[in-house]
Amino acid sequence: MKRLLYAKKLLLCAAIVASCFLCPCQSLFAEMPETLAEAQERLNQILGKAQNPARMVRFNIDDEIKTQPTSGDETVVVVDKGAEFNTNPIIQGESIVFYSNEVLERDVFNESPDGKRKLTRKVERTYSLKNRITLYAPKLWLVEQQIISHSLPKCVGMTAAAGTVKWLDNGFEFHLTGTDSGYQPDGSTKPEVYTCLQKYLLEDNKKVRVEVVMQKYETAKSPENLDVLVPDFSKPTGKQIKYQRVSEPRN
Repeated sequence: MKRLLYAKKLLLCAAIVASCFLCPCQSLFAEMPETLAEAQERLNQILGKAQNPARMVRFNIDDEIKTQPTSGDETVVVVDKGAEFNTNPIIQGESIVFYSNEVLERDVFNESPDGKRKLTRKVERTYSLKNRITLYAPKLWLVEQQIISHSLPKCVGMTAAAGTVKWLDNGFEFHLTGTDSGYQPDGSTKPEVYTCLQKYLLEDNKKVRVEVVMQKYETAKSPENLDVLVPDFSKPTGKQIKYQRVSEPRN
């Protein structure tokens, strides 16, 4: 029961946060599918239709992401190399599901103001993330991202993020809040909460471009002074993170 109440609170918070990403001239409900079948067709146009043999969307990962967890600290640089596969969307029950599967090698550095780097951590990571999209109420599409498998056993089964879906003419967006572990200059990790915009766009009917904008925050306090896993928007931590990936062309 406590987990169910927490999940509902997280979804409500995500729906509120989603409005932060929209400019006044945009409508969340523009061009919105009204049924699961319509939504699946829209997703098939981006991620491909399930078939035998399967043809997934593949991304080669070559990212370098810089953050500064605390003002005045050294910059933390995360260098990822590997691959990600997104499966084709399918209907499961009253939701649409697709999986994001990633295998990567990660090097974490501290970078001093003069640009010198010191390696603090090496990681081999693999995970499978279940993206579940549901028509929760008329014109309100929700998304939940659950970790199905992970190289860290404690993460398996956890909900990584939840939020709302915005439908675009050439793609879709996830407006999310979630939890993660952030790398610190001393080589340790620290639990953090974040807001995130994930945008999936189809290019030339052959490639998928994923654009990510993320901001991490300190956790908020409830009126009863309890720590809750939602962002305190007055206390951002580190720099805003931005990166994008472009898939290999689909045949």
